Amino acid sequence: MAISTPERENDGSPLLMWRLIDEAVESFGRESTVDTDAMRLAFTLRGASGALASDLQRRLRHADASPPRTLNALLLMHVRGEIEQGDLVRHGGFSKAAASTLVETLVADGLVLRRGSNRDRRIVLLSLTDAGHEVFLHDLEVANRGEAAWSSGLTPAERAMLVQLLVKLVDQGSDGGTDLG
Repeated sequence: MAISTPERENDGSPLLMWRLIDEAVESFGRESTVDTDAMRLAFTLRGASGALASDLQRRLRHADASPPRTLNALLLMHVRGEIEQGDLVRHGGFSKAAASTLVETLVADGLVLRRGSNRDRRIVLLSLTDAGHEVFLHDLEVANRGEAAWSSGLTPAERAMLVQLLVKLVDQGSDGGTDLG
């Protein structure tokens, strides 16, 4: 069954992204070996992800809040408490250099406390200060208002289903079920 794209945005204006996806799919025709449903799905996910990320960045910048990557690092420390700096690389999606630069900034801003580990001097431990905790909660609230706006058009069941399908999609791609190249 072919996946269809919407004809118009909620306000009635055309969506250039959807038209572009339709044109790309149609350009391959029925005789092509290109899986156009998979192509439409991937293009749609990238477009939606990019639009959501841009909107989140705009909302955070407008509220003078932390950028998304900084918010992710603060979230990791909020959830886990004290973390190793390497956790920013392993779980936060940072390179070692980016993690080091971010930590320097967060420490200088008084948001994060950095100390050496008692068991291994090579390990750097990080935790939120009281000020860091306050900033995190404020910035999370700003981000969450945007997340709520984005998901407001879905029912709770649709939200749960979308999350379930996205997790399944990511698991399929990361389990070696597909050739990622």
